[in-house]
Amino acid sequence: MNWAELRDLVEHLPEDSATKAATAGDLDGRRWTQNTYLQAAIYNALLLMIRVLWAAHLKGDPPDMPPVESPATAVDERQAELEAAGVAYSEAVLN
Repeated sequence: MNWAELRDLVEHLPEDSATKAATAGDLDGRRWTQNTYLQAAIYNALLLMIRVLWAAHLKGDPPDMPPVESPATAVDERQAELEAAGVAYSEAVLN
């Protein structure tokens, strides 16, 4: 097998394979597929609609229903570091 054949095999692995999850930066090993991300987004949108309708029509606080959190990736960690650096810079400028 040459390198081109190996590359083709790796590129055509299923979305939830360990290799694809590792190259995508999945830290938790949860291996979500695009369908899982879509289902979680739909659930979270429905949850938001339920909370809005509950507050509008029942005039009270909706019950605590936690949203589905997607798995953490290396990109998420880098984004959190950048946001923390931005907050620290803003505080330094204000002080």
